[in-house]
Amino acid sequence: MTYCRICGESTSVYVCGRCVEAWRDLITIAAGVNPLIMDEVARLSVKAKPGGGGGEKTEAVALGALMARMALHESMYALYRQIGADSPAEAVRLLHQVQERPRDVERLWEDFTSLEEAVKKCYSFVDAKEEVISLGLCACGCSVRGRVSAQSARCAQCGVRTPVPVLVENRRNNALAQARRRPLKDAQMVAALAVCGYEVADRTIQSWVRRGKLKRDSDGCTMLDEVLALCKDNPRIKTLT
Repeated sequence: MTYCRICGESTSVYVCGRCVEAWRDLITIAAGVNPLIMDEVARLSVKAKPGGGGGEKTEAVALGALMARMALHESMYALYRQIGADSPAEAVRLLHQVQERPRDVERLWEDFTSLEEAVKKCYSFVDAKEEVISLGLCACGCSVRGRVSAQSARCAQCGVRTPVPVLVENRRNNALAQARRRPLKDAQMVAALAVCGYEVADRTIQSWVRRGKLKRDSDGCTMLDEVLALCKDNPRIKTLT
């Protein structure tokens, strides 16, 4: 039994499977941002040319994007040489070999650190033209941010990459879990019911209270589980599809 040279976790190899998977993700992400930053450099270079309506500020941004692209290429190819690969796909395929090569781990760690910094720098230019939003919750409970068009996103806390629909569902489940633990005002209840798939007006909730089907607490709030039970038993309640 030894330990992972990256995270320190007990393992039988020199780099644990989780760290290798995180490195594979980074290689894939770098390959994905490469054409994006190249397009951004070309776009900014046109604007920065005389007559392009750019000016000194645009020229500085264009130069910064160009330097970010150069740093990305340098980091990518240094890493490929170290692994013995000619492409991102081959690097991902061969990466497991480093688990048995302790002398290469420290150099690889430096290469991956450089690549991660280069990727972040490139995204700082790419994301400037595409809005970055909160996509949902990771399984570890942390909020995950990413581009609007992203299909998946990586958690900055635990490093796990998750499909966006799963992140959205995690956030929905977390919101419902919190809603179930505390009483809700009518407006909050209507919103929580919409998340659950029911279209219920606040006057319907008030009607259930008047007819004795639902009880309010001293603050005028009701519980989500009790209202959900009434929704399920009432065929007249509309469902959101």
